[in-house]
Amino acid sequence: MHGLVIVASLRNYTRKHLLFKAMQLSSSPQWRHGMQLREFQQKYLPMLKENDAWQPHLSAHPYALFLGFTKAAEFSSGALKLRLKRILQAEYRLKGSPVPQKIVLEELVFSLTKGLPRQRTGILWQAKHLDRKEKEGV
Repeated sequence: MHGLVIVASLRNYTRKHLLFKAMQLSSSPQWRHGMQLREFQQKYLPMLKENDAWQPHLSAHPYALFLGFTKAAEFSSGALKLRLKRILQAEYRLKGSPVPQKIVLEELVFSLTKGLPRQRTGILWQAKHLDRKEKEGV
């Protein structure tokens, strides 16, 4: 798969979340962290659809929209803008730089995941944790 296809997918995904974040930050209707699907589907979404500006962006299935809004709520608008900036920089490098595509994509992935909370369930964490236990004799 060509790197530009991957970057375009990431760009569209991030743009969508930035748009959802903008909707969440609007004064009406008010987004509530921890909102359940039923409340989203029966109250929040119909109120959003009353705004003609948002209407074209809300045509997906309600559950898909709910998942998108929930994921967007995890990020600040500044973090989403920074992610989009990094993606656009990578796209520019893929189009006009002699740097190999693999390097550009690796740098992009590392820059996008930098600062994310560590998951203590990943295989690398488990391996490190097991090594520590062995050293401590546990």
